[in-house]
Amino acid sequence: MWVRTIFVIVAVLLLGTSYAGPTRLPLFGPVPTLRLVAEAAPTIRTSGRLTWLAGARIESDDPLVGGFSALAARGRHFTLLNDGGNFVRFDLGAGGGARGVRFGELPDGPGTGWEKRDRDSESLIVGEDGTMWVGFERANAVWRYAPGFARAEAWARPPTMRRWDANGGPESLVRLRDGRFVAFSEESRWRGQPGLAAVLFAGDPAEAPRLAARFSYLPAPGFAVADAATLPNGDLIVLERRWLLPLRFRSRLALVKPGALKPGALVRGIELGRIVAPWPTENYEGVVATRDDPAEFD
Repeated sequence: MWVRTIFVIVAVLLLGTSYAGPTRLPLFGPVPTLRLVAEAAPTIRTSGRLTWLAGARIESDDPLVGGFSALAARGRHFTLLNDGGNFVRFDLGAGGGARGVRFGELPDGPGTGWEKRDRDSESLIVGEDGTMWVGFERANAVWRYAPGFARAEAWARPPTMRRWDANGGPESLVRLRDGRFVAFSEESRWRGQPGLAAVLFAGDPAEAPRLAARFSYLPAPGFAVADAATLPNGDLIVLERRWLLPLRFRSRLALVKPGALKPGALVRGIELGRIVAPWPTENYEGVVATRDDPAEFD
């Protein structure tokens, strides 16, 4: 049996409003509903080294479903996390539909959780044992949770990230195959250095946040880092996005060798391809890489 790496990119255009005063952060409704609706194949199926295999858009009866800023996959089990601390979990069926849909909210996090800025969750890792790590903007913090977000286990505000801009926190959080962690900023920069700020952690950033080294990542001109994921061979793919007025988006996938991630380095990715028309374009904010039997998608 042969396998093919399937790239799954899921995101929703963010039209978030700020919450202030006594207004409570919105939560999902009690009945989880989510549908994956197949996208029509584009007229051009290749972009650089990328090949279109299939696409789907998310639909739901719950108006809060959307604004997904991070996702993770373990086989056919997917977790989507929006920028307000709400998550969706489901299994991808053989026909491409969502099964066993579950909604939930993070059990704890920065602040009281009453306002959106307390739960500005932007990045997500799910480990092999189900342990979960979430990166929060504004707080510039990393929290670790028990499998299924059952409870918070540890958290830290890494010193190297404390001066990152309010909207430039850990937009992407990824774990390398050797156990190290990497956090990419969306827009913050190290003083006097080109590229976007990034941090390489020797271990769990929620446990040992001081064991970190700075480096910089140089995206394509006009682009910023939206997310990153580890490929089965240990390489990284970095999702970059560009916002064009009025509300138009371009995306780019770049390949990074883990050996390039060194203290003080300026890292450049090798472009794999761009997500532009006639492919569906959106404010894509998450990327994962998983393997599956392509026959199951027929």
